Amino acid sequence: MYLDEARALQERHAAEVGPPAHVIEALAESAARPDVHGYAPFAGLPALKEAIAARYADVYGVELDPKREVAVLPGTKTGLMEFALCAVERGGTIVLPDPGYPDYFSAVALAGARVASFSGFDMSGDAMYLNFPTNPTATAAPDGVFEETIEWSRRNDAWVMHDFAYGDLVFDGRAPRSFLAADGARDVGIELFSMSKSYGMAGWRLGFALGNAELVRRIENLQDHAFAGIFRPVQEAGIAALTGPQGSVEDRRAAYEPPTAGRGERVDAGLISGDANAADRAELLGCGRHVGGRARLQQLAEHLLDAVEHRERRPWTSSGRPHLGTAIRNPMARAHG
Repeated sequence: MYLDEARALQERHAAEVGPPAHVIEALAESAARPDVHGYAPFAGLPALKEAIAARYADVYGVELDPKREVAVLPGTKTGLMEFALCAVERGGTIVLPDPGYPDYFSAVALAGARVASFSGFDMSGDAMYLNFPTNPTATAAPDGVFEETIEWSRRNDAWVMHDFAYGDLVFDGRAPRSFLAADGARDVGIELFSMSKSYGMAGWRLGFALGNAELVRRIENLQDHAFAGIFRPVQEAGIAALTGPQGSVEDRRAAYEPPTAGRGERVDAGLISGDANAADRAELLGCGRHVGGRARLQQLAEHLLDAVEHRERRPWTSSGRPHLGTAIRNPMARAHG
């Protein structure tokens, strides 16, 4: 049953359409010009930076200086790696959500830093990764979490990175919430915005790091040495996406909205753990979500635990990738998958 559901979800993703027609047309028209095939500006087109800054003002209520507070990235996955390299020294500690996107662990490993799984704002660290809405659990940002993160950052003299890849994919009548809209956020960190999820441009590799001017400067300096800019037609298509009709963004959000949205109940993490305080921690760790009911959650949990017990006996596949059980029990194994 669960494998059937997973296959159906995979097929649904495979059938998704790309960006709207006017974005593809902008790419084609730009690529047809003879003057776009040399090096693009290494720091990105100023008009592209202005376009994302304008969208942040319109959609999230955040005013940004496009010259100092916006870096253009060849995809936000790159930004995950760059933040770790630019924010901590070798041997430093980066606090990660767990469960979380596996490449967070890769970023820590590449930076020569140490992982600390988030357990509360009383822990210490040199940097923190946030992700709302969360991957893989689709949790929206709880009230006050950004403000608590900013206070944590100040106490620890630490940097913060908010992965906003799924920022526009919110349900149950919620509005998208940018970390940068919180008072003091840009003093302590940056936010990553991806063109992949909101505009269907996953394969185009285009994203942004926005916020703290010092971190933006470091990222651009690193990219000056590591990359030679992003193909200009891709950037011009990005401008078309950000400044053109926005109806496709809502269409995409609506396509993802589950049929139970607005009728499901919040997961009580204590259902499985027996811990009365687990539900509160689950909101911050990214374990709370809307589901069709507790019985369904219990079934899914038992199925996953059975899979872990079965696969722990064979921790590595023939290709060298960790099995599910290893990846769950030992998050750092995911950095090598």
